[in-house]
Amino acid sequence: MFLGATPSADGTRFALFSSVAERVELCFFDAEGRQTLSRFLFQGDDDIWFDHVTECGVGQRYGYRVHGPWSPDEGLLCNPSNLLIDPYARRLDGTFIWHESLLDLPENKRNKADSSPYVPKSVVTSRDAP
Repeated sequence: MFLGATPSADGTRFALFSSVAERVELCFFDAEGRQTLSRFLFQGDDDIWFDHVTECGVGQRYGYRVHGPWSPDEGLLCNPSNLLIDPYARRLDGTFIWHESLLDLPENKRNKADSSPYVPKSVVTSRDAP
């Protein structure tokens, strides 16, 4: 199984590794960067989170929100307010913009501001694309 977004004739399979997540949310965005849909992935074996989305194809913009523990002293920084780029993405769309929503708050408090307007989106891309 490939990690990342793998399109096929009947949709796209998404797969992501996380050993600390309690839930992983897959979020879809339109060309203007507005979130249009989200759904939770299924937890499989070996800490792989996955789903197959039939209404999704090449060109779809997406990102992940990881729900889980927040314990900065232990290096656990799951924050569903932060939109994460797919580490296996073959293409990104958009520009990274520094914004306070991307930063932790004083005293190791979780920042609940949505970061999605300020980060590039991952893009479903054919495995055959250069």
